[in-house]
Amino acid sequence: MAISLTDAAGWVGMAMLLAGYAWRRKLPGQAYNGLNVVGAVLLVVVCVAREVWPPAVLNVIWAVIGLRDMVCLARRARCAARDAQGVVR
Repeated sequence: MAISLTDAAGWVGMAMLLAGYAWRRKLPGQAYNGLNVVGAVLLVVVCVAREVWPPAVLNVIWAVIGLRDMVCLARRARCAARDAQGVVR
């Protein structure tokens, strides 16, 4: 039995979301959010291919939340690095 590329994307996406949740306390913020974003995008691909819209919308929202958090963490890290160097804004 051969697995389609779409099905493989779904399985990988699901595994990434579960891994991120299971290891959320041990992973750095960017890794946790990266797993969530990539996993959600892979599940969006599957949902769109199968025309299953409610979980597609849910996963788009999940990916946007993860991207927002990644941007916030990156900004915070950049500001902390600037402050540590004594750079005046």
